[in-house]
Amino acid sequence: MRKRLLGSTGIEVTEIGFGASGFWGDRLFNERDALNVLRTAMEEGIRFVDTGANYSGFNAEPRLGKCLKQLFSDVPRDQWVLSSKGGTLSAAGSPMRLLTREKKDFSPHHIRQSINESIKRLGCGYLDIFFLHGFTQQDAADELLTSLEKLKRDGVIRAVGVNTHTPADMSYIASRNDLFDVGLIDYNLIAKDREPYIDEMRNAGLGVIAGTVLAQGHLLPNAKYRPTTVRGAWYWARANLKPSARALQRASAQAKQELLKRTDLTPAQQCFEFVLENPAISSAIFGTTRPEHIREICAISD
Repeated sequence: MRKRLLGSTGIEVTEIGFGASGFWGDRLFNERDALNVLRTAMEEGIRFVDTGANYSGFNAEPRLGKCLKQLFSDVPRDQWVLSSKGGTLSAAGSPMRLLTREKKDFSPHHIRQSINESIKRLGCGYLDIFFLHGFTQQDAADELLTSLEKLKRDGVIRAVGVNTHTPADMSYIASRNDLFDVGLIDYNLIAKDREPYIDEMRNAGLGVIAGTVLAQGHLLPNAKYRPTTVRGAWYWARANLKPSARALQRASAQAKQELLKRTDLTPAQQCFEFVLENPAISSAIFGTTRPEHIREICAISD
């Protein structure tokens, strides 16, 4: 697995990362199977894992911590890049909560507490990247930014990032490279409008990480969600209940047909190839509950 520098941070990340979120972290998904998925990612060379305090109904971090406790015996902590998020208080990652209005708290006290609790749940000693989740420029209080700088100086976190899907906030974090090191954004075949903002962040020295590479599965022509199983019902609900997910579904129709024309790579591999061909992208992350999907995507790193 190849690695890329994360902007000006000095941190190297594997160009494919695992998203410990969604159904992978859900209590309904067997924990032994979740460990098998993450172990497969490790065996394929992935060393970058991203999660969030509120993901999978607040279960993703505790589950990831249990898994890492076992995997650290094979690959030591200092060979991993681990990122988490804070600021969003409402549970995320379960279709039953997709329509829940988000609650946020970016006060310095809460963010410090969130970081410390994430480190404790993950059993990782420090966070390589801490993302302000759903952060906007209106949330940029001086006290918060000063507190994050101190946490960096103290070695509690190595880099500060913002996870956003809003172009205006992408431009803002690029303009404040004195405060922010990384941007985690949605970027895929149907989100090429992100490219000017990606260039802004790269030119400012920020690392850029791409999420939503498969447009929540809508770019996969053969993706079939079977509501007759728990897993299928979860993915069906994610793809159909939230307005933003339905918008992705509509926008993906033509791209799905184009992806079928090529035979040397699977549609999922083509999606990752597109994202990773952009030199400004440090890593592309995705989540799955199937080891075979891990192997399929990691093959593109050749």
